[in-house]
Amino acid sequence: MGRRRHLTTGTRPVTNTTSASDDWDKACHEYDVDNLHLSLTQASAACGTSLDTTGATAFITEATNSSSIFWSGGSKDPQDLSSWRWKDGGGLPDKDNLVHGFAARYSGTDEILFFGSDRYDNSGDAQQGFWFFQNKVAKAGDGTFDGTSGDPALHKDGDLLILSDFSNGGQVSTINVYRWDSSCAKAGAKSTDGTTCGDANLATLSTSTASKCSDETTATQKACGIVNPAVDPLVKAPWTFVDKSATPDNGYLNGEFFEGGINLSEYNLEGECFASFASETRSSTSTTATLKDFVLGDFGDCTANLTTQVSASSVNPGVQVQDTATVVGNRPTVTPTGDVEFFLCSFAAGTTEVCDDLVTTTPAHNGTGTSIGSAALQQKGAGGTAAADSAFVNTGASPLSHGRYCIRAEWPGDSNYVGALTEFAGATECFTVVQHSTTTETHPRLVGGTSNLAAPVAVNTNVVDHALITGADGFGEPTGTVEFFICNPSQVTGLSGAEVCATGGTALDGNGAGTAGNGVPTALVSGETFKSEATSSPAVTANVVGTWCFRANYISSTGNYTGSGDANHNECFTVEDSSSVTTSQNWLPNDTATVTATGGTALNGTLTFTLYTGATCGVGGGAVANYADATTPVTFSRTLTNATSLADRTKVTGNTDYYVKADASVSWKVTFTSSDSSVTNPSSSSCEKTSLTITN
Repeated sequence: MGRRRHLTTGTRPVTNTTSASDDWDKACHEYDVDNLHLSLTQASAACGTSLDTTGATAFITEATNSSSIFWSGGSKDPQDLSSWRWKDGGGLPDKDNLVHGFAARYSGTDEILFFGSDRYDNSGDAQQGFWFFQNKVAKAGDGTFDGTSGDPALHKDGDLLILSDFSNGGQVSTINVYRWDSSCAKAGAKSTDGTTCGDANLATLSTSTASKCSDETTATQKACGIVNPAVDPLVKAPWTFVDKSATPDNGYLNGEFFEGGINLSEYNLEGECFASFASETRSSTSTTATLKDFVLGDFGDCTANLTTQVSASSVNPGVQVQDTATVVGNRPTVTPTGDVEFFLCSFAAGTTEVCDDLVTTTPAHNGTGTSIGSAALQQKGAGGTAAADSAFVNTGASPLSHGRYCIRAEWPGDSNYVGALTEFAGATECFTVVQHSTTTETHPRLVGGTSNLAAPVAVNTNVVDHALITGADGFGEPTGTVEFFICNPSQVTGLSGAEVCATGGTALDGNGAGTAGNGVPTALVSGETFKSEATSSPAVTANVVGTWCFRANYISSTGNYTGSGDANHNECFTVEDSSSVTTSQNWLPNDTATVTATGGTALNGTLTFTLYTGATCGVGGGAVANYADATTPVTFSRTLTNATSLADRTKVTGNTDYYVKADASVSWKVTFTSSDSSVTNPSSSSCEKTSLTITN
């Protein structure tokens, strides 16, 4: 006691593995805090120190001298644990009663186990054994022993048994080391690996009658042990210890305290993990000796830690991501093996959910995920570390949509590192597939046109709207539909020159089915990878002068892109009407006639004007011209009464209704019929003709 005994092995001393200041009081403190869950104050009071050791530990205290003793004939070291029985009964010789059992393991250049115990009395030699079990072993309430998950305890090939016998006041030390090997049939036989069997199920690894631990660096023991000597000053325990002789100050009489060690590396056992530890007293050094008292507790079994890391935290759709699972064991020489299975969960973007294999309704959550396959662990760096990579997800062939994705890794453990591990930490297991924004740019076009309108169009022109949707390189085609709306001049808003169709308007039928507002499917622009286009349907007939404006909304059908829209002034076009002048000459044929009396006699009678088509006044062709009703002749009668002045004797036709509108010849036939018998009629009628050439 008081310092760590230096165990040297072969030519390799272990002083580089343990500190000279590390001792059982620290092992006691660490075990009481970690395994018995005592407070730091309680552990310090029980163990005499507030410090921990640096290795795996066991420190078990017997409740009373009557606690946990072996009974029945099946409780022997060569028998499997399922045959062992225990009880609280006492009745053992005081020298066989254990008070404490303890063990510690250290990793360094070599793997070293230290173990020990103290007993109630030193009146006689006591043979002791120390078991290091790979499986969990615990006392069951029915007097048997339980293993992992309450199953009956069983040995596992590779369990380690160290038998020690001290005689002559501790001067002679015998240490025998055995490995549980189910291929051993009996003493003297050979195990499957050729090791000599010390008994059934026990392969002999070493035996020595000169195994007293020494401080000398020339010592070459693979395993050794030592008891406290009968010298002054008295060796004292840092914890509470009262022997049969009531030795004061927690003092040990000669041989009441034992400690030993074994270099596991010298036995090629550095990779073995031990979950439980037992110290036992025995009737002799024989492997079949009767087992007497024991203390049993947990030790430093092989444990592993699973961590995971996705290859990226934020990616574009189609940029592959994989998860790397790393298993780190606590035994540097034991590489974790087996397959890691990976599961992919998908969640809405912006959430903090993780792939925890849980399903809840309040709040709604499904963290089960879908298996994306398994991968075998491969050694990575140091021997106690292995890693596996998942299959790639979000590949170019199978891109993921916008959202949050998490990967869960599950490893079932292996024969060394027992127990399944799951890792789903959001900080290292989740990534986001980002959603890129789009731009929608639209311009009016003539039906069938490929260029944007740059000038006003005439009223009643058919016009369509063309939308160009632009995504981003690497995100693929912005697929989806475009909804088109049209605002006529009474529906647009904004100042002159800045009109827009911000809201309202008339939704256009996008699929020809007569349902307004249906979107027009987009199509990839030829030669592009992330631009698409759509043209409104049907065409709009701009039947009113003024400013008309379209509006377009792109609705994405892919998780890679957001939607977008365009209701800017570039969506507008102007409708104008035009004017023209046409001319048409209308000629009204009229005639004037003057009647003259040769002798100056006052004239009385009727002057008649008749219009004929043609130039002959009806002679040899032509006919009396009729008005538009085709029945009323164009004729005028004027009466002369006592007409002597030129003005009274001159008469005009006054035609206002009969027009000549095209090239033609017309003629007026004029006759005077005197009503005075003293004045005779003219000898002939007058025929005046006109030929017209009309150019409009």
